[in-house]
Amino acid sequence: MAQARRKGATTRATTRSTRARKGKSSSAVTWKIPWGSMNLIGIGVGVVIILIGYLLMSGAITDEPMIDKSEWNNTTATVIAPILLTIGYCVVIPMAIFWRKKEGDVVTGTEEEAA
Repeated sequence: MAQARRKGATTRATTRSTRARKGKSSSAVTWKIPWGSMNLIGIGVGVVIILIGYLLMSGAITDEPMIDKSEWNNTTATVIAPILLTIGYCVVIPMAIFWRKKEGDVVTGTEEEAA
């Protein structure tokens, strides 16, 4: 009988400590993504610019047997496409990632929920 009381006592103590831990875990800090809608739009614009760059670069590939496949003589593929890729990777996407609102800006609508 003494052993039964001891088991019951440890079970109650365990239950109390578990309840105490559960109460503390419910007040855990929630983490939100620090990017707003403007950041995501900027990343989307960067991805579109990169895709256009790759499409322009693929324009130099041809299936015609008369054209030498080892020579790229398309200005779009050799000049414009690398410029677009550089702008997309090195300018637009980093700016979209690091862009933040100024402290004095007014937050309205859906941006208020994201902030």
